[in-house]
Amino acid sequence: MNNSTINLLIQLKNASKAFKEIVDFPYNNLAAKLTKVLYRHGLVQFYKITINNVGKKVIRIGIRYRFGKAILHNFEFLSRPSTLKYVSLKDLYKIKEKKRIIFVSTSLGFLTSLECKKLKVGGKLLFAS
Repeated sequence: MNNSTINLLIQLKNASKAFKEIVDFPYNNLAAKLTKVLYRHGLVQFYKITINNVGKKVIRIGIRYRFGKAILHNFEFLSRPSTLKYVSLKDLYKIKEKKRIIFVSTSLGFLTSLECKKLKVGGKLLFAS
């Protein structure tokens, strides 16, 4: 897992615990793609790529709350930079999701486990929410 994706997820989790509504993160392609996937699955309220007052591109992300609790407050990393966990399609069918969304990095981009099953691809486990 790339350090920028880890930093983005940790920053979102810490901001949600502090009940912040908006987070600014330095722009890069991986962070933009991951933010798009989080938005598509309803884990963030909005995202917008803007230029801050210093003149650098940033991704402005709105954190989604439900009943006073952030949706991203209890996600866990499944793969770490020191121990990467790869999963095949056969192993994806063995994983029990139980109302969780499991994110996987594949050759097609960031996908959830359900999308991986539909497209019949495996990949690197990232995190579960």
